[in-house]
Amino acid sequence: SLPVEGSQTYEQVTRVFYRGLAALEVGLLDQAKQEFTQTTRLAPSEPAGWANLGIAHLRLGELDAAAEPITQAVSLAPRNADVVLLAGRMEIARGRIDEGVAQLRHAVDLNPNALRARYALAQEVERSGAPDAEAETQRLLDDLLMRAPDNLAVLLDQVRKRLTLDEL
Repeated sequence: SLPVEGSQTYEQVTRVFYRGLAALEVGLLDQAKQEFTQTTRLAPSEPAGWANLGIAHLRLGELDAAAEPITQAVSLAPRNADVVLLAGRMEIARGRIDEGVAQLRHAVDLNPNALRARYALAQEVERSGAPDAEAETQRLLDDLLMRAPDNLAVLLDQVRKRLTLDEL
């Protein structure tokens, strides 16, 4: 269970966790890894510590080492679309494209308004080269545009796709 708010353990976990976030933010990845490892020891039921430990491993290029903490984060927060998105990105980074796309689809199912998950799914579907990839990518981008009409990344992708289709 999580430490009781206001307890000495809670204060320690909070301090270590935020030191890890700061280290992650400025690129001190080994330091971040140490802080999040300590976070997971002090609060093993907190998925954010595990997820951030996985992110530190990913940024260090330690793809296989990232699997255990990210899997642990997913087991602690299986309905959290952001954690499932992270798992999908990890699988894709490890070259396990089908598993990664399945995780991205699951993240979108968990939170239909998760724009990052939808965009990541559109990118990976397009890269897949599957027979129906073009049509599905276009549907995903159209859906994103409906949900976020002013999103520049989506607008640029729409223009790029239209230019590519016109060139054919």
